[in-house]
Amino acid sequence: MKTTQITITAAGRNNFHNSQDIILHIRPEQYDPIKGDTIYLTASQERRIVKNYCGMVDCECGSSPENMEYIGPKEAILHV
Repeated sequence: MKTTQITITAAGRNNFHNSQDIILHIRPEQYDPIKGDTIYLTASQERRIVKNYCGMVDCECGSSPENMEYIGPKEAILHV
């Protein structure tokens, strides 16, 4: 199964803790076939992003990539 690597970067107000960039491996089935600019994140990818940008349980600092959007509890998408 071929995966695509994308680099997640946060800057400015979305990088409160001055976190480093991370690379995610995206499978083809995570792309929205109609909207080519939307990636559905797996639960582990969402956790990895959250942990990278803050990591503090119940923190409300707002540290996250600006193009990440929650569509449900622990369900997120990325707009690329």
